[in-house]
Amino acid sequence: MFKQFFRNKNTKWVLLIVFVFALAVSDYFLHGYYNVEGYRGDLLGDKKAGEYRIACFGGSTTFGFGGTADAAWPQQLQTILRANNSFSVINLGANNQGIYGIKYDVQHYSFLKYDMAIIYNGETDRSPEVLSTLSFRGDDVFCEYFGYKTMLGFYIKEALRRMTPVAKEEHKLVFDASVKDDGNESNVSSYYRSFNNRAIALLDSGKIPYEAYISQMEEVLNYLVTRKIRTVVVCQPGAYESVQQHCVRDLLHRKFEGQVQYINLSELFPDMKLVSIDGMHLTASGNKRVALALRDSLFAGIH
Repeated sequence: MFKQFFRNKNTKWVLLIVFVFALAVSDYFLHGYYNVEGYRGDLLGDKKAGEYRIACFGGSTTFGFGGTADAAWPQQLQTILRANNSFSVINLGANNQGIYGIKYDVQHYSFLKYDMAIIYNGETDRSPEVLSTLSFRGDDVFCEYFGYKTMLGFYIKEALRRMTPVAKEEHKLVFDASVKDDGNESNVSSYYRSFNNRAIALLDSGKIPYEAYISQMEEVLNYLVTRKIRTVVVCQPGAYESVQQHCVRDLLHRKFEGQVQYINLSELFPDMKLVSIDGMHLTASGNKRVALALRDSLFAGIH
């Protein structure tokens, strides 16, 4: 009886449809951290007359890893600016994503018609030799062609990646909180220190650190400024004196003088341990201070 049931061609089509439907439903309910268009928070409708949209691009420190959507600094900035209903702040951060993925995002989300772009990036791309090539949205064919960000494949891929010995070693290297700040390099956090030393070694050997990173950053900034979008690059806490940020400031000076604003939040927190969950990702109170600092730098007089 069962053999006849499964041999029936119509049955096979029914089972296939049920299977695809089950996958689609499962994927839909996995959108707890991102909405179906791939960003954090509520879906935005058509832009209203007089509405000013601020798109926030970055990795896990923009996404707000370790906390709720309301605790992330983009949403906190939205709350601070709420007195003025013309502002909408969009959280386009994605865990583990660097400037390579941001290059895709600034173009893909042009349909949101954002007026300002805040690039809050650097943590994922701390390596002076290797550029992260993760594109959270760009690697998804459904997001590319249909505007729907799938999540099931992402979770499966991430689980498999973390199971590999190489991925475990890379994860340990990038997020090693055991590196102590001994005070030898002023204003460079422990999270940047080992990468900073590698960058200095590359410079001493005549090589160019962060070459791929700066190339991608230049493409991102070119895209934004040529479209008259107000563009802001943020230096995150503890990073100002890193070789990476020296390279970023050199790029801005050479190519984007007077076109891109650079905001230094490096000394916002005297002790990161008091406002972070792991030395890098901020608590809700830490993110609120970031949002307040950005409000003061970007919209002086708005309270």
